[in-house]
Amino acid sequence: MSEIQLIVIDLDGTLLNAQKEITARNIEAIRQSSAKGIKIAIASGRLYPDIVRLFNRELQVSGYKICLNGSYILNEENQVISKTRIERSLLNKIFEIAYNNEVSLFCNGLIYSVNFAGIDSDESVLNGRTLWVKDSDEFNQKLDEMALNIYKFGLHSTNLDRLKEAVEDLRALGISMVRTETYFFEGANQGINKFEGIKQVAQSFGISTKNILAIGDQENDFEMIRNVGFGVAMGNAIPAIKSVAKYITNTNERDGVAQIIHDLILKEDDA
Repeated sequence: MSEIQLIVIDLDGTLLNAQKEITARNIEAIRQSSAKGIKIAIASGRLYPDIVRLFNRELQVSGYKICLNGSYILNEENQVISKTRIERSLLNKIFEIAYNNEVSLFCNGLIYSVNFAGIDSDESVLNGRTLWVKDSDEFNQKLDEMALNIYKFGLHSTNLDRLKEAVEDLRALGISMVRTETYFFEGANQGINKFEGIKQVAQSFGISTKNILAIGDQENDFEMIRNVGFGVAMGNAIPAIKSVAKYITNTNERDGVAQIIHDLILKEDDA
């Protein structure tokens, strides 16, 4: 379908299989689409270095990076289009809610994540890109020491009652909260989601959202799947995503991304 001018793809559960790999068939479908002049974007909750690395090393095409669920957006040349950090005063309220509900908190900057692993944790070490803290004082100390800006956070607990209580407390503060796994929620500033990020990308080169193909599987993909012209749910997507999708493709274990790209864009080339 020649009217598709931009393909937006989620990563986990969509482009990536259970081994966190991109299959050769998915890579080839994306490269063929790019060669036809169709723009490519990855929309994920992940940090921006992960997405840049994926474009450079695996996909080997240029593309837009909608990182941290739309909180940080880069163009094809890795120049910042938009960034929306969470203010320190709000971060401290978020930490207090996580602490009081005994749930783990993951605060994502661009490169580093400051993680509070629950009130029983006494660990405070720099491990790769993760800074572990044990209380609010150390949390603020690490933010100051590393000069970190936080754009997105996550909450995790196997105690669903406490986790849901924390989520409701955060929503009462006006924070956008979405469930991305059974025991994991992600949060950002009010109004931040992947679809808002997509609109900024689309505006940067003047296309309508009706000319966008978006593919996803989880709650943080809901807005983009519902609002673009070609919203696609993976075969392994949650029911809420399938309910608003215009198309349903195969699972992430069976090259669902490649399948829908071939069905909607490359079918004539396959003939």
